[in-house]
Amino acid sequence: AIQYEVIDSYVYLLPTFLAFSVWTGLGVGQAIHTLSRHLPHASRALGAVAVAYVMLLGVWHAPRVSAARDFRAEQFGRYVMTEAPPRALVFTHTDAVVLGLRYFHYALHERPDLVLIANDLLPFDWYRSNLSHTYRDLVVPAPSTDPWLLAVRAANPDRPACYIYSTADLLNCH
Repeated sequence: AIQYEVIDSYVYLLPTFLAFSVWTGLGVGQAIHTLSRHLPHASRALGAVAVAYVMLLGVWHAPRVSAARDFRAEQFGRYVMTEAPPRALVFTHTDAVVLGLRYFHYALHERPDLVLIANDLLPFDWYRSNLSHTYRDLVVPAPSTDPWLLAVRAANPDRPACYIYSTADLLNCH
């Protein structure tokens, strides 16, 4: 996380949390087993308390994690699809912007005239090849000393260029 500046590095801890959960479950199970030898009905009571606790946590946290009323991604996608000029090159950054716009463009088949370009992926040969295959009329330049974004713009002078770097930004077109 420090070297690559990723925002989701906590995902790598999931196996640790899973192992810790199993270890905790085994420990609690052993404690209940030991307790049930002395108090025969304690295991059922503790089991009922544990199930009730987990259900209460689910009911308590469900409204805070539900995305049912969060329309920000849809509003963002509609905004860009509406505001982008015809045949625009839309240069994007961050996963939220790239994936949100790809959903509208590819899954919903909106604005097939637009070319969505993820700035961070332009240096990779496989991505440029994919762009050439996906957008047949896009001119993808050969490697040069210019930054990729400028090289793609220069190779497609007949297309307006738009930039959007976060879902909170306005679409900036030239």
